[in-house]
Amino acid sequence: MKRFVINSSAACLVILLATVPLAGAASPDIFTLRCASQAGYTWAALAGNKEYDFGAGVCVDGNGQCAPAIFADTPLLSPTAPSVLKAVLKTRRAVNNQSSTAPACSRSTLTDPLGWMGTAVWFAHSAEIVAVNPYANKLVAISPNGVVRTENRSQTLSAFQEFLPARLEYFQDGYLLASTASEVAAIDGKYYARVAKGNFKENSDGTATDIRSIRDMVVLGSDLVAFGSIGAEQKPDARPDNPGFTLGFFHARIERLPKKPLSFKNAKIFLPLEDQRYYLLGHRYITATADGIFFVSMGKEAAKLYQYLPSGQLRLLTALPATYSSLRPLKSNFTGPLAAEAVFDEIETLRLPAGLYGQGRFIYLLTREPDPQAGLGKRATIWLLHQIDPRNDKLLGSIRLPTTANHLTIVPSPSTWYIFEKGRVTGGAQQRIESILRVPADWVARPHESPLSNTASEFVDCPFR
Repeated sequence: MKRFVINSSAACLVILLATVPLAGAASPDIFTLRCASQAGYTWAALAGNKEYDFGAGVCVDGNGQCAPAIFADTPLLSPTAPSVLKAVLKTRRAVNNQSSTAPACSRSTLTDPLGWMGTAVWFAHSAEIVAVNPYANKLVAISPNGVVRTENRSQTLSAFQEFLPARLEYFQDGYLLASTASEVAAIDGKYYARVAKGNFKENSDGTATDIRSIRDMVVLGSDLVAFGSIGAEQKPDARPDNPGFTLGFFHARIERLPKKPLSFKNAKIFLPLEDQRYYLLGHRYITATADGIFFVSMGKEAAKLYQYLPSGQLRLLTALPATYSSLRPLKSNFTGPLAAEAVFDEIETLRLPAGLYGQGRFIYLLTREPDPQAGLGKRATIWLLHQIDPRNDKLLGSIRLPTTANHLTIVPSPSTWYIFEKGRVTGGAQQRIESILRVPADWVARPHESPLSNTASEFVDCPFR
């Protein structure tokens, strides 16, 4: 086998071409191209004055490094292997929204502006976003183009004795909806119909554990990891100064048997956290990929990124950008009619992690910080999305989201990241949510090639459509 090392001025790395002669003198050699380019490019080989196109494909391994054997067994259409080869990189990626071939970011005005939005997920069954509004006691469905409708089916509502929807998450072939009363229902993704209901009061050793609150959660298989409070059942003679519960991250095992309610086994705090104020904001700080469950611990002084391992142990990841790891305790005590306004006003002055998302084998950390270019008396936010490879504990790159909104809710789907641009929070926990921003998933997955790359000199405009 002959091996050629080919340098290309159009790529930052080296590619390899390996030749495998075929039987028969007249047969063309077969080349395996190993490329160092990013997706959206086409590689070609030059043999003398002839160009042989290898076609287009995904040419990055996720670390921004050379990907192996993307184009395998490609005929060079030459009876003999050339002694000299040159690699040519022919770009076809759009660099801005004026290109006619690449998908572009865009916005839509919501047909019915929302007054509040908690967690939201992509419903693949109906190809729409479903969001939770705990204050209005509603589930809201939004189409990719911004058409809003209220989902209020009686079967879902009857799942709870006191229905106040709080968190919505993927679960097996449907979703889990948790109420503020810590009841949990499994719902069908197609019809939102109630399938089963369960609570957290049964352990395999016969003891009982009570889940008092769920502020954030994710499900991977039958494993539930959540932030909230749990405690043993209270005894009649319990001391009045003993709250009887512990705040923090906990794990529970979900059992779902045919024609039986959901059963939650062995709920246990694995990381106590005394201050829950960052988890009262509705941000998503727990996510999952095929590799496991990940979460951000928002402590009093520091934000830390962890992986929850099947053994119950924690793996600390150091890829969280140091700029956003330092925290300060929030001043607000979350009490009083104007508490929400004060808390979210304070959040707009801080630099901190504001969300964690998983897609493919990567996790994405959302950060926020005040924009110093906003001008005197004006508010604007710099929103960055940082791609992290959790397997190698490596920060791969960042993009700047094309929005300066006060607050965001982000919903990834396989092809598009949907971003709800939210206004200031005012008294009574109200805010105007009037627009939805659409960013191609490819722009997020390849930060170094993205038009939104944090190193880009221009702020990308995403027009209303």
